[in-house]
Amino acid sequence: MMVSALILAGCQPSLESFNERGGVIRHTQAGSNMAGVQAMADKYCAIYGRVAKITSTDILLSDTVTFDCIDK
Repeated sequence: MMVSALILAGCQPSLESFNERGGVIRHTQAGSNMAGVQAMADKYCAIYGRVAKITSTDILLSDTVTFDCIDK
């Protein structure tokens, strides 16, 4: 089941949707960086005892980064 997340204000990335397998992060502003996106995905996956692996980025068209939660 996909769950929508709260959108964070400012130049930070925001978690758009997720489940135990991974999710989608909206890369909201040009000031955001991939290290911040990776950290957010890792923090979420840690809830399940996993780490995040970025699987796709589409900064130009949809402004999103997709990640999978994988076993450590």
